[in-house]
This record gives sequence, structure tokens and C-alpha cells, in this order.
Amino acid sequence: MKKKTLLIVLLLAWVCLTSCAVTPVTLRDYKPANPEEAAIISVIIAFEESFNKVDQKLFLSIMADGAQIMHGAQRKIFTKEEFVNILPERIKEMGIIKFSNPKIKIDRDIATVQANYDGKVVVGMPYSFELKKIGDKWLILSNSF
Repeated sequence: MKKKTLLIVLLLAWVCLTSCAVTPVTLRDYKPANPEEAAIISVIIAFEESFNKVDQKLFLSIMADGAQIMHGAQRKIFTKEEFVNILPERIKEMGIIKFSNPKIKIDRDIATVQANYDGKVVVGMPYSFELKKIGDKWLILSNSF
């Protein structure tokens, strides 16, 4: 009888845990709460696409002048102007990247986005962006991981 009870408890625990598992929400599946969140998510989608499509022009178009871009395992910070020099190589070495489970906080014209990053080397790494609304456009000020 004890074995049967234990087996039932384990089965119920397994059902509970598997039903509680969180499925990643891709950027495209994210449901923005308002137009500002929609605009911010479109910038992060553009960041993802700039690497996935090896599109330097797109990457530079979403970065604010004076942006601080973190790069590499040493987490070195580059300005937008400095990053341009390594951008072609960096985009190619990154391969396909994907962000999921974004969380957005907006405080007037500054927004932070935290998401999970998946790439060819790292999966599920916490990744953050800081954006600023300049005119009517959100641009990336910095990234960190």
C-alpha cells in the first residue's frame, strides 16, 4: 500500500511540475501592454534581426549616438563609433540569436528591457537593454549581460 501511495504522489508531483513549466515567449509572441511597449519590442526585434540577417545598417539604425555596447566574454564596453570597426566580424561570429521572455519597464523617456538570450554558445543568459526615446523613436543606449 505504501508503494502505491508513493507512486501516486510522485505521479501527481510530476504532473504538477510539468504543467507549471514556463514556455518561452518569443519577442514576436510578446503581447505589448501599450503602444510604447510595442515600439520598444520592435527595436529589440530589429537588434535580433540585425545579427540573424547580418545587417550592419539595421544594427546601427537602432543604436543611439553615444551608445555603450558590451561585447565579448570580457564584457568590454565600446562606443557606437568604436563598435563599427568590429561590427562585420562580430555579426558573423554571433550566428543566430534569439531573445525570449522580455520584461519591459518604462520611466518617461527611458526604458529597460530584460530578456533571456539564446545563441550558439550560450542559452538562457540574462540580457538587458536600456533604451531612450529620442524624438518619436526608441533607440538603444546600452546593453549588458
